[in-house]
Amino acid sequence: MTRRIRDCRRCGRAVGKPDRDLCARCHWARTHAPVKHRCPRCGIDRVLQADAGRCVRCSRTCRLCGAPVLFVDRDLCKECVRRQRLDANRVECPRCGQRRILRSATGWCGPCSRPGRPPNPDAACVDCGQVTRLAGAGRCRSCWARSPHRITVCAANLAATLDDPPDWLGDFAAYLVGRHHPSRACAMLTRLGKHLVDDHPAHAQALLEVVAADVPLARALEDFLTANKLALPPDRDERRAAARRRSRIAAVPEPLRDAVAGFAEHLVRSRDRARRAGTHPRGHATLEARLTAMRDFTQFLTARRRKTDWATVDVGDIEAFLHAHPGRRASYLAGLRQFCRYARRRRLILIDPTAAVKAPWHSTAQPCPPTASASCSGDGAPTPTCTRTRRSSDWPPCCTAPPPRN
Repeated sequence: MTRRIRDCRRCGRAVGKPDRDLCARCHWARTHAPVKHRCPRCGIDRVLQADAGRCVRCSRTCRLCGAPVLFVDRDLCKECVRRQRLDANRVECPRCGQRRILRSATGWCGPCSRPGRPPNPDAACVDCGQVTRLAGAGRCRSCWARSPHRITVCAANLAATLDDPPDWLGDFAAYLVGRHHPSRACAMLTRLGKHLVDDHPAHAQALLEVVAADVPLARALEDFLTANKLALPPDRDERRAAARRRSRIAAVPEPLRDAVAGFAEHLVRSRDRARRAGTHPRGHATLEARLTAMRDFTQFLTARRRKTDWATVDVGDIEAFLHAHPGRRASYLAGLRQFCRYARRRRLILIDPTAAVKAPWHSTAQPCPPTASASCSGDGAPTPTCTRTRRSSDWPPCCTAPPPRN
């Protein structure tokens, strides 16, 4: 009999050896137990089969789809077994030729046994009088496509589907009549209904913000709501101009971007001050032209001149950039001069490199012909005796320069 020193920690039997905590049976089971590894398919630590490299359960696969099979006596998974049972009752339909379950009443499959809606009888269209199959409201397909009645019907159907339709929906449909094609107007009402269902705008002003991405719907809805004093006109032009300015600033190389971003803010602040003072503020096109010049110049500096610091910009860089763009020399030079004045006040540069650069005005006028008048010097400039106060477009060929101002 084994002398009990302690109890086995697994089964509770007597342990007779001092250096063990398991009984003889549990010790033999642990030493002779097979080595377990993680199954690559189910991820559980189990004894892997030598032929499949997976556990016993994952080694049994369906012969049709390859899915695991739980039962030992099967070679098909439960889905394939279900499909086989259904396929056993399917035969070829004599009408459509598909393998389906036939109905005992008709001898056809289900889709062939269900009769479809009979076609509409031919009748005369109320608009054009053509005898054909009508599409809706007593009209043929072409007359129904361009009928304004479609807009009213679409708005009524949309109001019926909404839990809380807006009060102005019918007036908006009447506003679209005569301004948009019925197909286009119905599509706009459909998109409006989707925004009302998904976004749940509480006010007409909030609805304008929601549909801002849909430009045709946003314009029509904005015109209607602002005309009926249901919403305030949004600052759409300001937002688009700000987006264009941000895109130009984002195209500036990273080492020079902060200065150009500050210059853009300076232009906007100057325009706001001009608006408050009642003077002539710069338009969006002017600000964008200045930022376009700075974008192209900074890209030219980094790519062609290998400079990434404003303090190293000199007159040679300005001249080289303007020489590379002769067609836009005056516009680019105006933007560069304004930026250099800003950069000099901000101590980004010490000397204005555009001070000595000029954008000469090239005249396309031709010199006076040999038979010039006596009041002209013949070199294209009027003499002191040639006193004309006409516009430049009214000058004769012998006088191509403007007269001096009094």
